[in-house]
Amino acid sequence: MINLNQMFDEFNATYRIKEPGNTSKLIKDELVEMLAEIPTYPEHAKECADIIYLSCQQLRAKGVDVNEAIISAPPLHYANFEIIAKLITDSTALDNNQNIIALVDSTISYMEILGYQWQPILKEVHRSNMSKKIPRHLIDEEINDALERYKNIERHDLQQYCVLKCEDTKKVIKPKCYSKAVIKAEWI
Repeated sequence: MINLNQMFDEFNATYRIKEPGNTSKLIKDELVEMLAEIPTYPEHAKECADIIYLSCQQLRAKGVDVNEAIISAPPLHYANFEIIAKLITDSTALDNNQNIIALVDSTISYMEILGYQWQPILKEVHRSNMSKKIPRHLIDEEINDALERYKNIERHDLQQYCVLKCEDTKKVIKPKCYSKAVIKAEWI
């Protein structure tokens, strides 16, 4: 069984996320991407997992026990598209933790209905996200590369790694060592 708290604590500690970002905008952007990718199955499965990932990461940054809220909760067994539509159209709906939890539950149910195995896909998204850490001996090269794409970058030193973020958006910059999520056919 997947440990969501551990996964998102690792993400938030690595990327130094102490408080949630603009939850509404971040999750809405992911919902729009998910709907755009419906015809293409590996990409659609990844976008569904991205919604779960981002939503749980934001909940964890708010101090929510996501294992309790998501894993231990009784499953919906149906995809609640009314919740998804409401969250896309209502600018304040994603400010409520219960709505975000309902979105995660509904997305998990939707993935299961489609035959997607959400846990291995989510683990793969996590592996990919964690590959944005840069080994210290490569940091100068990565900074030079990032400066070609970003005007303002922040360097964050970790114990063995560094992380680069765009100062303007606060998003983690994908370095050359980044490894894209690969969704295996047997998961969909």
